[in-house]
Amino acid sequence: MKKEDWINSILDSASEIEAVEANPYLFNKITSRINQPKTISKPMVKYNVGWAVAISLVVALNVSSLVIYKTKIHKQTESASIEALSNEMISTTNYNY
Repeated sequence: MKKEDWINSILDSASEIEAVEANPYLFNKITSRINQPKTISKPMVKYNVGWAVAISLVVALNVSSLVIYKTKIHKQTESASIEALSNEMISTTNYNY
């Protein structure tokens, strides 16, 4: 009995709640935003250009470091071969009698 009275009092209090009236301009505002043509925002374009520049800089740095490394190795092998050849050519033995 007590439970039923408590449940009925809660249901009666909920019956006094009134529905909220919607803003009459809200539906028009929502439909106008939905029907707007989609445009590409400029920050997104700048963001994409920034990534493209960063990637191209990384590629350029890698290519230049590879070229510098190859030229350094080539110069080292060339100088080593010249040094080995010069040691063979200047091989003079002096005999003091």
